[in-house]
Amino acid sequence: MRWRPTLSSPCPHQDDSFYGSHRAVLEAIAKTFTIKTAFEFGIGKYSTATFLDRVAFQDLERLVSFETNSDWVERAKREDPRHEIVVAPPDTLTEICNRFGRADLVLVDGMDDHRIASALASKEFCDLIVYHDVEEPLHRRIFKEFRFYAVHREIAPWTAILTDDGRTWENVRRLQVPLVFNGIGQ
Repeated sequence: MRWRPTLSSPCPHQDDSFYGSHRAVLEAIAKTFTIKTAFEFGIGKYSTATFLDRVAFQDLERLVSFETNSDWVERAKREDPRHEIVVAPPDTLTEICNRFGRADLVLVDGMDDHRIASALASKEFCDLIVYHDVEEPLHRRIFKEFRFYAVHREIAPWTAILTDDGRTWENVRRLQVPLVFNGIGQ
């Protein structure tokens, strides 16, 4: 089954579409998992809008966006009582997010220098991690840190789903989005 957008906004495959390439994965996750709390490392034009879309993420009660760039916050923030934004220096983000408890889903899509550290720290409070821009060799190193991973390569930049939890992995395998499991293939 091919992904079809559920958002009221335009399809992400137009104009600056590649920035929204992770939207298909996020929407497929929302259809398979109950996501009440989500954290995102790096507030985004597409990711934040997708999380806060009540059609795509029907169960979402809380989205916490951790961001290092206050200018980017002004461009991407949404007025929604479910949305909290934390602006902090990148080397403090993983410590700060520990104060927010467990999350059902974490999206890692922030500053390149801190993505791997953010994903690794997320293992402490979340079993389901989505990692954007994983086609870059720098970011592929994250695969060796997780027991299971799958990559959505249909739309560049690629998006990975990471977990160490076997039950979570079984549900990932049922997602209705094209994935390459435990490898990026040829």
